[in-house]
Amino acid sequence: MKRFFNTYTYSFLWAFLILCVCGMNGSYFPEIHFTDIIQPDSLAHITLFGLQTWFIATDRKRKSSTNGLPLRLILPAFVISAMYGVIIEVLQATVFINRSYDYMDMAANSLGCALASVVLFLKFKKTL
Repeated sequence: MKRFFNTYTYSFLWAFLILCVCGMNGSYFPEIHFTDIIQPDSLAHITLFGLQTWFIATDRKRKSSTNGLPLRLILPAFVISAMYGVIIEVLQATVFINRSYDYMDMAANSLGCALASVVLFLKFKKTL
């Protein structure tokens, strides 16, 4: 178990940071209207969950003996991060104070995971 946590240290630390930020009281954040073209909130979600995907995949790569980062390492990172985004949104709807479920946030979470997966694949496809 200790080896598992040592392997995924960055992933767990980043997941904890996401949990803390997404669980903060909603009154601390400025109100953003739907009519805004580029919403800083969506960019934050894309960044948080894109980095989560990146950390999981690269942590798995350190544990793996392969030279590249094959899809068998990227796909689970995408799925785990996207599901974590769903869980965070459900927690915002049910547990966290002054927070609410937002399907656009969930879409931004998944978009961040997908973008990171594509970047990982393009970066490491030469070694596949």
